[in-house]
Amino acid sequence: MQVWGTNALGGFSATTSLDSELRQRATATTYFDQFALGLPSYGKHRGQGILFDKIGRVVTPLATGGIGELVDIPVTTFPWVQGSVVATEYANAIEWTEKLDSFSQFPIGDSVGLVLRQDQIEGLDKVAEAAFALGRVYYTPTTATTGTFSTTGAAAVVAGSAATTSHAKDIMDYLRVNKVPPMAGGKYIWVGHVDSVRGIKDSNDFISVHTYHDQDRLFDSEVGEYAGIRFLEENNVLASPAGTNTAGLGEAIIFGADNVVKGVAVAPHLRYKIPTGYGRDRGEASYALLGYVMVWRFDTDLGEEHQVHLSSL
Repeated sequence: MQVWGTNALGGFSATTSLDSELRQRATATTYFDQFALGLPSYGKHRGQGILFDKIGRVVTPLATGGIGELVDIPVTTFPWVQGSVVATEYANAIEWTEKLDSFSQFPIGDSVGLVLRQDQIEGLDKVAEAAFALGRVYYTPTTATTGTFSTTGAAAVVAGSAATTSHAKDIMDYLRVNKVPPMAGGKYIWVGHVDSVRGIKDSNDFISVHTYHDQDRLFDSEVGEYAGIRFLEENNVLASPAGTNTAGLGEAIIFGADNVVKGVAVAPHLRYKIPTGYGRDRGEASYALLGYVMVWRFDTDLGEEHQVHLSSL
């Protein structure tokens, strides 16, 4: 009897079919890298890093009561601080053989390029987020309508609530009171884990992105706007729940302009390996030479910081 279950009796009559579509794991949504302002004066052949200067406010403010006619104009000073960005190599590679390349139904080089690019995007976004994570200003919801600020570089308490519109308004007020410049269009940016926006999206006052849908002004995964803040959801690096809380608070960073900068000596790209073994060894790598740094930090810049980190102990 000829049977499928035995190769010699019929099993060899066909082979397992291979679908013509090649599938890839989903890519995380990534945002921190795009919000790091590039330093145009830095590039290749300009050393390992770049210095940048920051100037603060005058030490003695203008006397609002005026001065007398015969009184000399007072003299004051302002602080001048220098920061730096140091470029670091970030790379990863995959190698394969000519034999695999020859037998494979799919172009191996194309597949390698897809996964390396995905890995580079997600990895560099984590590197960028690490610069944002150096911030000292934290906010933690304690109830559905109140929260606690901390300037120590960590949350002060365990969250007692998920984020709500009340907390968004608290954070907006803090940014405004502390003169944090908004991004273009006069808005601040909230990049948070999907869970960080849930309670805010449920509000009747939340303006869904579909209300002001304009492809020219939208960021990827932007979900809407509330109280002068544009909300973006990410699922690459931020945590949920944030800290040890059981209230469902997802982590987020809310920021304005001039917050994190990056110096790029060699822009992220893919490059092929120089063949060895008479051309039988193949390879491709992702490569970038760059660095990120936070511009203004509460503990080193006299209380100036351009972001708030929503989190919990």
